[in-house]
Amino acid sequence: MPEDLSVIGYDDVFAALGAPPLTPVAPPKKAVGAEAAELLLRRTGGGGALVPPVRHVQLLPTLTVRDSCGGPAR
Repeated sequence: MPEDLSVIGYDDVFAALGAPPLTPVAPPKKAVGAEAAELLLRRTGGGGALVPPVRHVQLLPTLTVRDSCGGPAR
């Protein structure tokens, strides 16, 4: 690895500590927390008008390419 196989994980908590360091896809943790807090406050009436029970929020993750993701020689 990574000559024959690329490995990608989710979250970046311990990804850099491996051998080789793992390539992670990580969520935007601060944005997830902020959205969750806003939804909770709006659902409980803390933010003014109540919102419908279903709300779709799309937050884009980040990809940090490390040594576990190589590919063929260029």
